[in-house]
Amino acid sequence: TSEGLYTWGTNIGQLGYDRGATPVQVVPRKVTTISQEIKQIAATDFATACLFTNWDVIVLHNDTMHRVQFPLNRFRSGISANIFRPQQAHPKPVIKKITSSGTTFGVISDTDLYTFSLDHPSEYSKSGSGSSLKTITPKPQLVWSMRKKFTAVRDVAIASDGSVILCTESGHVFVRAKRTASGPGGSAATPAGKYTPAVGGKASGKGGFKFQAIPYLQRVVKVAMNESGGFAAIKADATCREIKIRGRSLEEALQNQLPHLRSFPPGDAVEGVSIAADIFDVTAIPVD
Repeated sequence: TSEGLYTWGTNIGQLGYDRGATPVQVVPRKVTTISQEIKQIAATDFATACLFTNWDVIVLHNDTMHRVQFPLNRFRSGISANIFRPQQAHPKPVIKKITSSGTTFGVISDTDLYTFSLDHPSEYSKSGSGSSLKTITPKPQLVWSMRKKFTAVRDVAIASDGSVILCTESGHVFVRAKRTASGPGGSAATPAGKYTPAVGGKASGKGGFKFQAIPYLQRVVKVAMNESGGFAAIKADATCREIKIRGRSLEEALQNQLPHLRSFPPGDAVEGVSIAADIFDVTAIPVD
């Protein structure tokens, strides 16, 4: 709300207050650790992501608040320090939307698409002690990079299995589905659908995912997906606006070009001199 963030439900460390003291919150309770103005919220069973008006993304997970650091530098570390950046360049991506499904979050910036996952806190205990769980931070991956302006992401939806559907500013739809592995080496095999990298798209992970363009879909403004992987796209039909003609009509232009087709009042038909003078004046006027 305009006053702050309120959460309730089963507390696994994602509600913003101690899960040991409050394992279950029945009524909405205000999160005192967040005081900034919130633009959007996305929540899973184990984490809550908050998008603020200053484009920052904060994640509540395992009784800890993390600030998500999105990768902005696309150059190698050896040359990144010598790259000139204009003063008006944003030091961080401008986040426009966040969404979630299962344990995965999707984040749309002004140019790119990022995803990151946060599992149950018990999953991280296998690789570290209890104190190291507090230092676990989300690690966003760049899954779609804008190459041209019309390939910027407009909307995105995510399924629990990691599938992604998105639409671009040009109104085209792309789907990222996991490819099957075959062969003795377990290499990724292309199904009959012929997965092809999308224009402006970028595969994520170790080559297990690729974007595929959906044919016969144009002017799409919003996409959706359910938990089982069913896709949907909303298309905005083109509206034909009325064409308003400015200037002279075709009939008026022909009358000016062909004097014998010009109509005169009935009283001028018997006055030859007056008619000739009118015709002379009309033909002397230059045509636009």
